[in-house]
Amino acid sequence: MISQIGKRMLLGVLTLVIIPLGLVSLITYYQARKILVEQIYTTLNVTSDSLRRELTLFLESKKKQAREIVVYRFLRETLREINKHPERSDLIAELNQYLAVEKAPLDPDIYDILVFNKEGRLTSSTHKELKGIKIDHEYFSKGRQGITFKSVENINGERILSVSAPIIDIETGEFLGVAAVRFKASAIDTILIDGAKRLWGAVKVGDVSEWGRIIIVDRNKIIIASASDLFLGRLVDIEPVNRAFGSRVEMTGEFVGILGKDRLGASLLFEEVGWVLVASVSKKETLLPVMKYVYIGFIRIGIGVIAVIILTLLLAKRIAKPILDISNTADRIAKGHWDERVVVKDKKGEIARLANAFNEMVETLQKSFHALRHSERLKENIISTIPSGLLVLNKAFEVLSANRSFCKMFDVTPHEVEGKTIDEVLTEIGISREGRNAIAHKDCFSDFECDCDYPKKGRMILKLSMTKVEELEEVILLFDNITEQKRIIDLRS
Repeated sequence: MISQIGKRMLLGVLTLVIIPLGLVSLITYYQARKILVEQIYTTLNVTSDSLRRELTLFLESKKKQAREIVVYRFLRETLREINKHPERSDLIAELNQYLAVEKAPLDPDIYDILVFNKEGRLTSSTHKELKGIKIDHEYFSKGRQGITFKSVENINGERILSVSAPIIDIETGEFLGVAAVRFKASAIDTILIDGAKRLWGAVKVGDVSEWGRIIIVDRNKIIIASASDLFLGRLVDIEPVNRAFGSRVEMTGEFVGILGKDRLGASLLFEEVGWVLVASVSKKETLLPVMKYVYIGFIRIGIGVIAVIILTLLLAKRIAKPILDISNTADRIAKGHWDERVVVKDKKGEIARLANAFNEMVETLQKSFHALRHSERLKENIISTIPSGLLVLNKAFEVLSANRSFCKMFDVTPHEVEGKTIDEVLTEIGISREGRNAIAHKDCFSDFECDCDYPKKGRMILKLSMTKVEELEEVILLFDNITEQKRIIDLRS
């Protein structure tokens, strides 16, 4: 059982140590978490900006290549003749040869080059020859309006990014057709992979699918490029993408990812091509170091708390033991074992002083008790030897005791009168009304004569005296039988 001292000490430790320590730990955790999240956002923003620059340079280089191709004189002159004589296969073959030999090798990312005449018919291709086929293609419809990008598409198992540009006769300004340069989109993946390596360092690129991701989504919310090929072609419906395409707002913050788990990320919008780049990390994995720190910290705090509680209880037990000894000794003394004393091993300190003071107090009380008992015995001896009948009354005028002379005078035992009111006793022994009235006034008097008609003893003449003992709050009532004295006086007279 824990003593009251132990409970109070535990309450003090809990209030002054454990609770503040827990609050400090929680505040430290949330501050560390906040700082870590802010660092993650900063890193993601920096990486996203870096990727924006690299992707912008990549797209500009592809636009430049498309622009350079359409301004070549041979292409313009040959296409002008083809527009006039579409049946001339020699011109088409010559153009195919020119594009395949002179232009396609300029960039290893080029998948093929398509040339449409002014009617929108595919005239030439470095990939394969498609003679006389007229196709209503987005390459042509958008390309005749200016240099434009078409989002990544899958052609023969290859992801392709297309740049279309109009072919204009420089001298006359006549529209001659459209050239579409199609590039391998894997080049974009390479940029994202390099960004992932810079962002996550030693983390393997194949592992970033769950912990960290860098993806590019088109207007159809399809992943067209990624640092990991696990999500390519997947439809996504996440907040950064919706906000970018819906309200044209780039965001940095927390959102629910593709797999339904919380992530921390940043997004960038590429208006020209209709892309959104999203770089994100797993919230759980990111905060794991902080959580580990918290878990370890709370385990240590728990161990410390248990140790403090044990030490507190041991200390409380050590402090409480001598106090309990004093309390137990006091109980035994209260039961009459006046020889009991408190024994304290420590000779110095407050407990030792308390024990010594207690022992001295018991010594004094024992002496006072013995003196009181001696005084009581002396009083009893004096009362019992008084020749007059004597009753001791309390302040309520109830009989506390009767001496031997009173019992002999009225032939009663002490038990027959003790506890009764004085009026009851006086009535039983036949004291006259005058005597009872004198006592009922509760005023001290002496030598008051009254008659007593007691059946056991006959008629008697008594002399009553009443005295109050203020210190004891007691009243002493004396009875003297003067019947014989009265008879002698009457005879003499």
